[in-house]
Amino acid sequence: MANCSICYERFSAPVSLPCGHIFCRDCLRTTVDAIKSPSLEHYCPACRTPYSVVTIDAALVPPYLRPHILPPIRPVFFDHVSSPKIKPVADSLPESLALPKTTTDSSPHSQPSSSGSSFLPTSPSSPSPATSPASLPHTPVIAQSLRQIPEANSSMTSLRRNAAEADALRMACQTWRHRAEVHAAANSGLLSFARAARNAAIKMRGERDDLKRRVEVLQRQLMEVMATELPGQNGCSPNLWSILRTTASRSRIQWPFRRFNNAK
Repeated sequence: MANCSICYERFSAPVSLPCGHIFCRDCLRTTVDAIKSPSLEHYCPACRTPYSVVTIDAALVPPYLRPHILPPIRPVFFDHVSSPKIKPVADSLPESLALPKTTTDSSPHSQPSSSGSSFLPTSPSSPSPATSPASLPHTPVIAQSLRQIPEANSSMTSLRRNAAEADALRMACQTWRHRAEVHAAANSGLLSFARAARNAAIKMRGERDDLKRRVEVLQRQLMEVMATELPGQNGCSPNLWSILRTTASRSRIQWPFRRFNNAK
């Protein structure tokens, strides 16, 4: 019978935990009482599996649920069955396989009996003619193996060829992968350059428009100043007058001297 792993003695009122380990009821109670903290959860002394010490009153549980609710600490009952006596092996053997009984002689120099001589090793006898190698049937093993050699060579050749083709395909895949990476890098660079060129063009267009507006403003101011200081064409040189008229016509500015010419 097994012993309790706490007191190392035979079980007295054994109980089982949910993990399957069995202890004495008093030993388990002593272990639980040794913990001073008021905890409802304790651990198995053998495997440290947690279990609860709270039990549910069966009267509070409906009858159809009682078979499904088991207490965490359950009593265990052992059946003491006497083991059958083991008979000697020699007695259980049949008479045909039983060993012969040997008798000992009082004289130390007595000769062994004839029954004991049967257990001495004997030299192997010569093979009978019925079991000689010449009488055995001939099987063409060598011929079959020789026929299989070309097939094995052809299969090895095909395997090597397939391995070489696989290596070549692997190298080709690596080459095309490298080319794809190079093309992707080039396309990325071209896209970056196109974006930079577009941004530069937009910036230059804005600067051009600003400068054009500034030139128009300066030309308008110049025309107003010239119209105020030189009301007629006689006070201005012909070259300067033609330059002003050409600039005004190109910039689509209204010629300020028309009213003076009309007035004259």
